[in-house]
Amino acid sequence: MHPSISIVITVYNRSRYLGTAIESVLNQTRRDFELIIWDDASTDDSLDIAYQYAERDKRISVIAAEQNTGFPPAIKAAVAATTGDYIGWIDSDDVLAPTAIEETSLILNNYPQVGLVYTDYELMDSEGNLHGLGPRCQIPYSKEGLLVDLMTFHFRLIRRSVYDAVGGIDDSFASGEDYDLCLKLSEVTEVYHIAKPLYYYRRHSGNVTNDNLKNIYWAQKAINDALIRRGLDEDYELDTHLTAFFSIKPKLKKAGGIVQEGEGESHSDNQFQGNILNSAIPEPVKDEKKSPLVSIIIPCYNPGEMFERCLRSCFEQTYSNIEIIIVDNNSTDGAIAIARQMAATTSYRVIFTKCHAQGQNHAFNHGFTLATGDYIQWLDADDSLMSNKIALQVAALEQNPNFDIAYGDWEYCFYQSDVEKGENPQHIIPQKRCQHRFGFTSRQYDDYLLQTLSHNWQPPLSYLLRRASAAKLQELFAWNPQTFLATDREYYTIAAIIGLQFLYVPNAKVRYNFWSPTQNSRKVSYSWRTECYKKMYLRFQEIASFQPAERITKQHWFLLKQNWDLWKLAPVTLMQKTPDSFFLIDRYTQSGITINIAVARVISALHKINTVCTLEDHAHRIVHLMAQHIVLSHKIDSYDKIVEELSKWVGTEYSSNHDRLTWKQPQLDIKNASSNELRSNDKEQLQALINTIPWFAPIFERQRLAVFYTLDKLRNAGMLVQHTSVQSSLNLLAL
Repeated sequence: MHPSISIVITVYNRSRYLGTAIESVLNQTRRDFELIIWDDASTDDSLDIAYQYAERDKRISVIAAEQNTGFPPAIKAAVAATTGDYIGWIDSDDVLAPTAIEETSLILNNYPQVGLVYTDYELMDSEGNLHGLGPRCQIPYSKEGLLVDLMTFHFRLIRRSVYDAVGGIDDSFASGEDYDLCLKLSEVTEVYHIAKPLYYYRRHSGNVTNDNLKNIYWAQKAINDALIRRGLDEDYELDTHLTAFFSIKPKLKKAGGIVQEGEGESHSDNQFQGNILNSAIPEPVKDEKKSPLVSIIIPCYNPGEMFERCLRSCFEQTYSNIEIIIVDNNSTDGAIAIARQMAATTSYRVIFTKCHAQGQNHAFNHGFTLATGDYIQWLDADDSLMSNKIALQVAALEQNPNFDIAYGDWEYCFYQSDVEKGENPQHIIPQKRCQHRFGFTSRQYDDYLLQTLSHNWQPPLSYLLRRASAAKLQELFAWNPQTFLATDREYYTIAAIIGLQFLYVPNAKVRYNFWSPTQNSRKVSYSWRTECYKKMYLRFQEIASFQPAERITKQHWFLLKQNWDLWKLAPVTLMQKTPDSFFLIDRYTQSGITINIAVARVISALHKINTVCTLEDHAHRIVHLMAQHIVLSHKIDSYDKIVEELSKWVGTEYSSNHDRLTWKQPQLDIKNASSNELRSNDKEQLQALINTIPWFAPIFERQRLAVFYTLDKLRNAGMLVQHTSVQSSLNLLAL
C-alpha cells in the first residue's frame, strides 16, 4: 500500500485564483490524496469557493478559521489537521503541474533516506502567462548553500516523520517560516531536487513576498538560528551589506593593508552566496566627510603577466578611496603570489579571497559578498584602467544622482603572444608592447537598451556601478553561473532592461586586451555560441515581460525576440528593373520580391561573404565588407566620410553624432579621425585600418542595425535558408 499523501492550501482573500489552484490539485495524475483547504477568515468569496469544490469531491476537507492569524500559524494548523505520511502545500494563487504529486512521491517511496523533495518552478503573471524558470532553479542544492539562499522552493513534498522530528513550522515567524523549516530539515535528512518545473509561481501585486523588509528580517533570523544550531556562529557571521544580499563569510584578519579570509576555505566557497527574492535595496550609509568608497573586484584565473599591468593600473588610480578584492578562482600560474607581493607595496586595502567554483561569474558573485564600497568596479585580471578613470566616473555619478551606471571610452589592444615551452605548453606569454591599438570614443545614448540589444558593445571594465544598482542585478543573477559566454553582455543588457540609467563620462578610459588564443570567448564552437545566445535572449524576454509596458518598445521587443538560427543566402537571381529597383527571385520556388538598391547591396555582400551565421553576425560582416569597398572605390579621406557613405549604402539617415574610431600603429596614427583629413597618400593605410579592425568591433552601429532589419525581412521572405550549403548566382553589384 502506498504511503498516504496530504496536500494543503491556505487561503485568505484569493477568490480570483483559488479555483485554479484547487483544480490543479484535483487534476493530478496520482489520484489518492487528501486536500485540506484552510480558510484564514477571508472576507471575500474564498470560503464559498472552497465549499463548492468540497461538495463535488470527497477528497477535499474545508476548515474555516474564526479569525485571521496570518500564514505561518495557518499553515502550521492546517498541516496539523492532515493525516498523510507525506505532506505538501500549494499557495492559493499558484498552480501545481499535473504530475507533481506523482513524481515527488515516487522519490520519497524509492529513497527512504530522503525526507524532502523539491522541484523547479516557472514564473507566472496575474493572467496566467508563463515567463520561464524562476531564478532559484539555477542554484544547485547543498546544505551549506541553503544557508544563504532558499533554492528548495516550490513544489516541496515532505516526509511527515522528519517534519515532526524538527518540530514542524515555527509559527513565531511572521514570514520566512518555510526557509526556517527547510534549514532544519536539511540538518536531519537528505534533500532531493527534481530539475523539472512542476509548480507555477504567480507574481502579482498582492504577493505576501512583496513585503521586502519583513522578509529580510525573518530570513536573517532563520540563517542566524541555523548558524547556532550547526555550531558555526563562533567562526562565521551573517553579512547582509544592507542590501539583502546574504553571505556567510569568515571573520577577517587584517595584517597591514592586506586583508585575508580566515582559515576554513570550504566556507568561503561561492555556494554560500545568495539573496532574498524581491528584497529592498537601500542606499549605503555614507560618511559625508569622506569620498565614496569604490570596490574593485578582480577574478583571477591564470592571467599570466597581464595581471601585473592590471594591478598596477589599480594602484595608480588618482582616486584614493579604493578597496581591491582579488578572487583566486583556482589560479595555478603564480599570479596570486605576485599579487600578494604587489599588495604589500600599496596603501590601498587589498582583500584576498578564494572561490572554488570555477568561472568568472562565480568569482564576481563571490567577490561582491566581501565588497563594502559605495561603487562597484568589475575588472578582469588581464585588462587595465587608465589612471583617472574611477575619479572621473565617481565625480560624474555624484553630480548626476539620477544615473546608476557610468561608462566611458576604451582601447582595444592586440598583443603578439608566444607559447612557453617546457612543462606547461599552454602558458601564454604576451609581448611587452601591443602590436596595434584601436580607440573607441563613445557618446551619451538616449536609449541604452537599444545599444545592448543590438550589440554595440562596451567592455565590462568601462563601467562603474552604484552599489544599489549592483545589488539589484545580483538579485536577478545577472552574473549568471549558468552562462559561460558573453557574460558581460548578459549583465549589462539586464541592467538596461530593468531601467537602470547609463551616463557617458568622456575621457574615462580603459584598456581591453587581446593576448591569448585560449581566452574563453574565443575558443568555443560557433554552434555552441549561438545556443548560448538563444538561452540568454529567452532570459531577457522573461525579465522584460515584468517591466512597465512603456519602457520596452516594439523595437526592443523585435530585438529581444530576434532569430538566433544560422542562415545563408538562398539560391537566388538578382535582376535590375530600374537604376534604383531590382527583382530578387528564388530559383527553386520562382517566387520573387522587389527590392531597392540598398537591399541589393546587402544581397551582394551576402553572396561575397558566402558563410553560415546568425543575422546579427551577418550584419557585422556585411557592414565591415561594405566599409572596405567604400575605401577602395570612392574618394574617401577620413573615417567620418566612410560612415557618411556607408549610411547611403544601407539606406539609413546619416548623423554626425556617432561613435568614433582611432587607430595607433607606427605607420599610421589617426587622431580624431572623424574631423582631421588624412594625407592624400594615406588612402592605402586607411584601407589597412578597415581591414585590420575586427568585424565584430562596436562601430557603424546605426548602419549595422539597418542591415539587420533588412536581413530579417529577407529571412521572412524566404530569401535566406537555414544550415544548408547552397550556391548563389549573382552578377550585379559584386563587391
